[in-house]
Amino acid sequence: MQLTLLTHLDAVRVMFYIGIAYIAVPIIFYLLKAFKKLKPKKAALRLAGVILGVGVILELPSIYYLYLDGEYNISEYNNSDILYVAADSGDTGAIKRMIKKGGDPSEVTRFGNTAFYCAADNGDITAVQLMLEHGADINKTGGKYTPLAAACKNGDSVMVYELLKAGADPDYMPEKYPSALSCAAAYDEGYNFELINMLCGAGANRSAVTVDETGKRWLPFKYYFHKAWQTKLTEEEQRDYDKIAGLLEQAYRDWVMENAEFLRGSPAADAAK
Repeated sequence: MQLTLLTHLDAVRVMFYIGIAYIAVPIIFYLLKAFKKLKPKKAALRLAGVILGVGVILELPSIYYLYLDGEYNISEYNNSDILYVAADSGDTGAIKRMIKKGGDPSEVTRFGNTAFYCAADNGDITAVQLMLEHGADINKTGGKYTPLAAACKNGDSVMVYELLKAGADPDYMPEKYPSALSCAAAYDEGYNFELINMLCGAGANRSAVTVDETGKRWLPFKYYFHKAWQTKLTEEEQRDYDKIAGLLEQAYRDWVMENAEFLRGSPAADAAK
């Protein structure tokens, strides 16, 4: 069984309550002695002292984990924060519990994103479907990438298929950040025609422009064009590249020609001629 953060915290809480019990028993014992309700022998007093010491020892790590250690301190977490932790751990049971307690899979949590995004980014189909059944916003994000864009970035064709089937918008993107199609192209280590074809089939904008940190403008096909230009392709790669070019190249050329004045003299404009 995988020991997740939540199960770890459950174990710590059990230790906390056991420690309380170990402390409470000798305290009651000493109080009864103080009020002369008991006349214990010295051995019994020593045993009570040992039990009290064990209780204190059990409490120390519990207090540290639950209240002092930033990684485990969830005293200020709301249900959506804990839902995110459950999604990150792949703990389906905890996800169900936190949704029932009011955790919102679409709330941007203290971790900077939504629980639904976390599940999609991790490739957890079960968690994604569960959260969609409970009203998760399929496009919402708190960071650079939408859930669909994150799946494209990971090259996760199965997750991309599930998200598109559920209604994800391939062209929804946070301001200045890449579209799903651009992510698929930019992070594709090979020539993943299946992924590109799915997105194009869902109506993705083949001319979506991404501006990088240097100010350069990138279109989906430009990533493939540069990669193919810099390396020698195998026959299989060439076939996949040609199929991708059939989907993306014309949109790239059209965009370049429409922006010819701006791009005059650039390699992109020369390549589009």
